[in-house]
Amino acid sequence: MLVFGAVDIGANSVRLKISRCVGGALRVVHEDREVTRLGAAVFATHELAPEAMAQTIQVLARFRRACVRYAADRVRVVGTSPLREARNAQEFVAWARAATGWVVEVLSARQEAELIHAGVASHLRAAAGRDLLMDLGGGSCELTVARGAVLEVVRSLSLGAVRLTEAFLHHDPPRAGELERLHEHIRRQIRPTAALVRRLRPQRVFATSGTAAALAAVTGHKHAGMVPAKAVRRVAAELASETEAQRNRRRGVGTRRAEIVVAGSAVFAELLAACALPGFRFLPLGLRDGLLAAMARESRRRARDGGNTVGRRETPWTAAARRFAADELHAQRVEVLAGKLFGALRGVHELPLGYREVLAAGAWLHEIGGFVNPNAAVRHSAYLASAVELAGMSPQVQMRISRVLALMEGPLPPPTDPFWKRLSWEERLYLPRAAAVLRLACACDRGRQGAVRGVRAQVGPRRLRLVLVSGTRSAAVEISEAARERPYFRTVFDRNLAVEGG
Repeated sequence: MLVFGAVDIGANSVRLKISRCVGGALRVVHEDREVTRLGAAVFATHELAPEAMAQTIQVLARFRRACVRYAADRVRVVGTSPLREARNAQEFVAWARAATGWVVEVLSARQEAELIHAGVASHLRAAAGRDLLMDLGGGSCELTVARGAVLEVVRSLSLGAVRLTEAFLHHDPPRAGELERLHEHIRRQIRPTAALVRRLRPQRVFATSGTAAALAAVTGHKHAGMVPAKAVRRVAAELASETEAQRNRRRGVGTRRAEIVVAGSAVFAELLAACALPGFRFLPLGLRDGLLAAMARESRRRARDGGNTVGRRETPWTAAARRFAADELHAQRVEVLAGKLFGALRGVHELPLGYREVLAAGAWLHEIGGFVNPNAAVRHSAYLASAVELAGMSPQVQMRISRVLALMEGPLPPPTDPFWKRLSWEERLYLPRAAAVLRLACACDRGRQGAVRGVRAQVGPRRLRLVLVSGTRSAAVEISEAARERPYFRTVFDRNLAVEGG
């Protein structure tokens, strides 16, 4: 039975859901959530606040321990509106990678909406008419209209509860002028989408998110039937007239939700009115469920295809990489790039053909040590590569893979280093060369966006000119990272390395 983990990093909270795939169905085994307000400063300053980043990283570390405890086979970690908008989002992504070993995917607004819809649809019976789904987060509000599995409308509005609270509500309780400006802003934002929804006339209306849950609880409709639009308008007005302490005492609201529920309830009240909707049915589902459904669907596809991944056979090293939650897309790209570099630099490295397998395995295993300790990933990757079972692989080849991974950072060890003990003269020659090729391949996908599509090489007696061929994305990061391999390259091959784009 496969176990999947899904982590949603939002503007208001960070959420984890771990599910086990049993007989084709997903069964939740663990959930966790914490409010960190990662997006609170973003909507005013376009920067993630250091303290919010630090708190979120601590929560992610806790989530990672839970994923290890439940032996998750795969974990997807995604970020939404705050990471889409913050200028320093990549700093957070790098920090999260260093602290947890996880690669945070920053979703586009459309990807977020589509995944939320997929998560809800995976738990609903199909209906003949159209369904409207409203998901209100801290930074944005996603709306989708679908007929069956076909998405007809996907909209993302900048109407998150945290965003609106920070922008409009500055007193407790909010003043009349603040509420008037808030509602007018919401009406302006939703007007074009509301006209489209009225024209499509959805038969079923669903709402997800913490604000929807709070409204359903306060109105007494959380577990049964529709939350009427009239009740939503009444409760929204009541909440706006209360202090934060009074809202906190409301059933289903809670401490941190009380801070932002006025803005969130205003969005729902205006949406229902503008779209001429009778109400909504609350569903305790969301983005994490879409991620879990996508992972389960991919696992079923693999099973149907006999375990193949992207048209290639399953290998001992791909299975091991998956076991340690490696970034599979990055590993695939590094493997392809290592193969291209192996061919382009054949006259330089002079490696036997058998080292192609070593490079392929290294591409998949070079990051597995991050599962144990992200701050010492190289050392742990080398150890794990020597210790895990790689079915069908000889101990000698497995040792070579481990030794290549040990050379993936830093300078070449001196001749007196224990690294060289019990190595044949051929291995002393070939292992550093294989590591040089793999280091360059990893550098060529440092941005993890598939920017480098190919390589060209011009080999001279004292110099190698390496051209990184990019696609539609800029390869500036990859060119810079590949150029950083010059000292190691010069030590191993006695050639100067020049890297440029093409």
